Amino acid sequence: MAAERAGLRDWLAVAAGTIGSFMALLDISIVNAALPTIQGEIGASGTEGTWVATAYLVAEIVMIPLSPFLVRLFGLRNFLLGAAVSFTGFSVVCGLSTTLPMMIAGRVGQGFTGGALIPTAMTIIATRLPPSQQPIGTAAFGGTAILGPVLGPIIGGWLTDNYSWHYAFFLNVPVCAGLVLLLLLGLKHERLRLDQLRHADWFGIAGLAIGLGALTVMLEEGQREMWFESAMIVKLALATVFGFALISIGQVRSSHPVLKLSLIFSRSFGSVFVLSLVIGVVLYGVTFLIPQFLSAMADYSALQSGKVVFVSGIPALMLMPFLPLAFKYLDVRLAVVIGMTLIGISCAMDWHLTAQSAGGELTDSQLVRGAGQIPPARRSTARAIHGDGLQRPVFRTRDRDRDHDAIGALSSPDLLQHADGDALMKKRLTWTLLPALLSGCVVGPNYGGPPSVASGERAGSGFRRADPAVTLPQAPIARWWESMADPQLTALIDRALAANPDVAIAEARIRKARASLREQRANQLPTVSASGTAIVADLPAGSLALPPEGEQSDRIRAEFYNAGLDASWEIDLFGGRRRAAEGAQAQAQAAEANRADAQVRLAAEVAQNYVTLRELQQRLVLARRSAQLQQQSLTLLQQREQRGAASRDEVVRLRTELTRTEAGLLPLEGQIATTLDQLALLTGDEPGVHDAALSAPAPIPSIPATVAIGDPAAMLRRRPDIRAAERQLAASNAQIGLNVARQFPSVSIMGIIGLGGPDIGDVVDPDNVSSLLLPRINWSFLDFGRNRARVDQARADRHEAEVQYRKIVLSALADAETSLTRFGNQRRNLFSSIESRNGARQSAAYAAQRFRQGAVPLTTSLEAERAALGAEQSVLEATGELDRSFIALQKSIGLGW
Repeated sequence: MAAERAGLRDWLAVAAGTIGSFMALLDISIVNAALPTIQGEIGASGTEGTWVATAYLVAEIVMIPLSPFLVRLFGLRNFLLGAAVSFTGFSVVCGLSTTLPMMIAGRVGQGFTGGALIPTAMTIIATRLPPSQQPIGTAAFGGTAILGPVLGPIIGGWLTDNYSWHYAFFLNVPVCAGLVLLLLLGLKHERLRLDQLRHADWFGIAGLAIGLGALTVMLEEGQREMWFESAMIVKLALATVFGFALISIGQVRSSHPVLKLSLIFSRSFGSVFVLSLVIGVVLYGVTFLIPQFLSAMADYSALQSGKVVFVSGIPALMLMPFLPLAFKYLDVRLAVVIGMTLIGISCAMDWHLTAQSAGGELTDSQLVRGAGQIPPARRSTARAIHGDGLQRPVFRTRDRDRDHDAIGALSSPDLLQHADGDALMKKRLTWTLLPALLSGCVVGPNYGGPPSVASGERAGSGFRRADPAVTLPQAPIARWWESMADPQLTALIDRALAANPDVAIAEARIRKARASLREQRANQLPTVSASGTAIVADLPAGSLALPPEGEQSDRIRAEFYNAGLDASWEIDLFGGRRRAAEGAQAQAQAAEANRADAQVRLAAEVAQNYVTLRELQQRLVLARRSAQLQQQSLTLLQQREQRGAASRDEVVRLRTELTRTEAGLLPLEGQIATTLDQLALLTGDEPGVHDAALSAPAPIPSIPATVAIGDPAAMLRRRPDIRAAERQLAASNAQIGLNVARQFPSVSIMGIIGLGGPDIGDVVDPDNVSSLLLPRINWSFLDFGRNRARVDQARADRHEAEVQYRKIVLSALADAETSLTRFGNQRRNLFSSIESRNGARQSAAYAAQRFRQGAVPLTTSLEAERAALGAEQSVLEATGELDRSFIALQKSIGLGW
């Protein structure tokens, strides 16, 4: 008879068995998500690659029924130590595999040694723990049985995507090291019992190896080999029959058959067998098929496939703590029927899948399947332990340290607890699975990226308005202003990027958004605070309703001192706080994009003002030269008037023109001063700071002969305003989940622990400790549609953000194409202006030559010179416009940050 409470060594043994079974169950599915990658690296085809998973199962199937015999032969500790060490070695072989045969050899070894860890874990629980504590052990094992198949793909996928598929196998090395230590501490050494070899069921052992191995291979290869049309399948079928014949012979000849087939006809074990078979097909078959389907049809990565498989574990994790209470009031047969029906429905929900289906279409069926597999698993294990309605257990051990005959029968993956342990189970199982439960789920739509808007988003497309003579499809440089080869312009832009107020404002908003993100992440964690209280009261007698005791006084004096800690935690069961953090992260990223957008705009604005400054200065120089020429013409005309060779009207007309030209100098000087002040503002300086450095006229900066513009797809990825709009779309998507989570119950836990009493010394007296644990559930289930309205508002906001994103993308494409058109037109306009200037210069030179020859008067020569100056001014204006169109082009393709 087991003791009432297990000792430390017993619990170490249970921990070892649970870890070993979890590792073995995990390795069944951990390679499924990474299988396409493994196949490619070891040079296996899709058909051959399936043996990476099948080889493990074949060996495991053979090993599980052999475990009872091997435990009796070697002793439990020796057997498990050998299995754990061998499992580690074969895991290393798998991780180092470079060929398919090497991988299959390692997987066979893993399956054979891992198959020993699953049933022995349940035997340790049944033999080392008393009935009152077995629910704790079985709950832990039940958790591993559920978590193993669903965590395997996601762990394997994460390791494959972030490191390498090899680590899916190397992960077992440190786990096995801890397992070996626990086995050495938790289990007693047992001597070898070689006498078991004389009584061994050799017929049964050989039959298991031959029959089950051949049957598994036949089922694996049958479809590809057209079943019995293949000679290989026929031979495997004959080997299967021969193997089961040997098992049947062992049933008769051996007093301790390795596989007791008569148990199948037991009502209790028969139901366990059928239910376990169905659950095994659904649980392990689906975890293998889904990653293969998603990889082949939807081009999912290993991690993405693992996440889809993990969905089926969510219902199990959430419902497991409530099962003991549910089964107390619900007929277990009805529960099994409901569970099996849900499993059937989940399979029917996948009938619509096509080659175009993706992981999102599997979510509903995965959730239904996860909920449906729990009741049958519970039923199968309970009947295995408790038997039928007469409470006759199928397996009962008399000596929990020696009798291991139950190992093979207790190999169901979801061993739970006794019916009379339900009361304890309701309390213990909840805390055992609490970490998994608290991970919860995340409601609301997952963000799948921005929508496709235009053909320009596809790689390889080009700009429609680009002139191949002056533009290049190669990637442009971010600091485009350096291509203009003007050191003063470069210095001004660098100064502006470092000190501009708009950039500083954008950076402040980034800090604010990042602080909000830290706050949202912190909201997912518990809050702990300390407090101290000292109360000294001196009250009139009778002010408190206290019964009279002893001698009465007209005053009541009371003192109370307390010091303590209190903690509170709102459990994020439905992912509302995670959605809030997700939205805050997107907002922070949008703020960073807005800063980059401000830098793009700032660099362009500084460059445009600088070009305008240099253009105005050159125009002022030309205007002053024109005024000088007009003054010379006026002087000559006045001389001719005195000689009677010119009229008074000609002198007045020329003087008026000179006055108009001199008046035009003042606006140019004012525009130059305004532009200098604008540059000072853009660089974050006070007006006049740049006057000394920039007042001297200088040429308008020149642009490169050819301009690199890249392609539209790269431009859309680079433009900060598009990235900001995309992040706003992601944030609005997260708001939907946040509001959906508010429709579900919120669970919070508050705990208080303190020391105190009427004396100040009580705050350090451990005997005066007091504690309070206050779980709380709050659910606004009747709000007359308020929460639903908030969800609808969030969905409308997301739709608005999506439309806004589309608008910005289309505007960006239009902006780039328009800038390219203007750039090309301005280049042609500049060429025309240069040709006109060259003609005007030739006319002025010809007029000056004829004046020197006496063929024309001086005024004719001066007029030709003024025309040449006007043409020069047109060239200046065209040059400035070309520079500004170049700057606008750089801005439109998102450069400058």
